[in-house]
Amino acid sequence: RYVLRLADNESEVRKNFAGRAWYDVDDNFRVQAKFVPYDPPRKMPIVNVLDEVSDEVVPGYVEFLVSGRPQRLDAVGDDKGLFFIFRDATAGETTYGPGRLLYVEEKPKPGEFFKLDFNRAYNPPCAFSEFTTCPLPPKQNILPVRIDAGEKYAPSKAG
Repeated sequence: RYVLRLADNESEVRKNFAGRAWYDVDDNFRVQAKFVPYDPPRKMPIVNVLDEVSDEVVPGYVEFLVSGRPQRLDAVGDDKGLFFIFRDATAGETTYGPGRLLYVEEKPKPGEFFKLDFNRAYNPPCAFSEFTTCPLPPKQNILPVRIDAGEKYAPSKAG
């Protein structure tokens, strides 16, 4: 499907945009993670905010610790990096309720440890506009821990 989106540079929403808000950088959320590939890669249905479903390639998952507790996230996509759609215990409180996104530019080798930096987590376009379509995290990517890192969701942006 093709979609055409137009932007109104004179809209009040755009003119009054307060900017983006971020947590202070916290080294505790630059975690050692291990990439575990699926062999062969799997397909997983990803639902978006319009309840549309797309089957996405899942090359594998990462394992890591947050506050001493083991966590796991499935990655989606089949490019050079790893893309995560996740939600954590800050969702709806200090971060965007449906979830956030995180991209790792270079896919690690299987079993290789690397730094997974949640300070780089960001809001999807839906956090800023009702006219966008964003993926929702799959149930296995809903973390029971707080990730107080990355982009926040300021109340002034709500609504």
